[in-house]
Amino acid sequence: MGIHFALVSSMLSFRLLPMALRGSRSMAGAASVAAAQRALAQAKCVCFDVDSTVTTEEGIDVLAAFLGKGEAVAEWTRKAMGGNVLFQDAIQARLDILKPSRQDFDRLISGHGFPLSARMSELIPMLRSRGQEVVFISGGLMPLVLPVAAKLSVPASNVFAIDIYFDPRTGAFTGFNRDAYTAASGGKPRLVAKLRKQYGSIVMIGDGATDLEAKTEADAMIGYGANVVRPVVRDGADWFVTSTDELIAALKAH
Repeated sequence: MGIHFALVSSMLSFRLLPMALRGSRSMAGAASVAAAQRALAQAKCVCFDVDSTVTTEEGIDVLAAFLGKGEAVAEWTRKAMGGNVLFQDAIQARLDILKPSRQDFDRLISGHGFPLSARMSELIPMLRSRGQEVVFISGGLMPLVLPVAAKLSVPASNVFAIDIYFDPRTGAFTGFNRDAYTAASGGKPRLVAKLRKQYGSIVMIGDGATDLEAKTEADAMIGYGANVVRPVVRDGADWFVTSTDELIAALKAH
């Protein structure tokens, strides 16, 4: 009888939750989800992955398609985001295929809109209005991440991505910063640990396996599945959301 009452009570509590806060409870468990929601509302710093999280696309795949090398690069992206290869191997392989020049970046950026995930343009200003620092931690290419940050008024000093090097005379691709935090598997948790010392409390939001790695150093790791659902992230995140609505609702509820 007691078990039956507890079950009914639990179901009633679930039904009384705002709709936007319901959908992601099953994988991580109610306690984990509630703790992640509180962490999001209270964090001094909220870190976002960019590709397929802040934006609806993978920037390097967009660049590859622009250069006519889309499928070869997209396959490496799928492997990297799913955690099936080391990220440093995937970024090396993709840039070996692309060898993008400064002129290639300039041409792409001048005509590309960098589409944001739904309501992301509402969420990030909301966080900042609450006094929470917003930081972008991306395994993407810096020339493609900075325009997204500018679009959302996130300062360049709060952007961590992979710098690309060019020949100063010709603009030809000469390499990338292999020492960037986000250029290798295990780099995001090291960076989050550093930011934690600076801010005290921190939440990581992202769609990929490298974002999930940061769970060990963050107060909460929130998996973001509005654009793509990666099973390893869905199953491992403290809270997995399928829309920005859920994040906004959690902030409003706290």
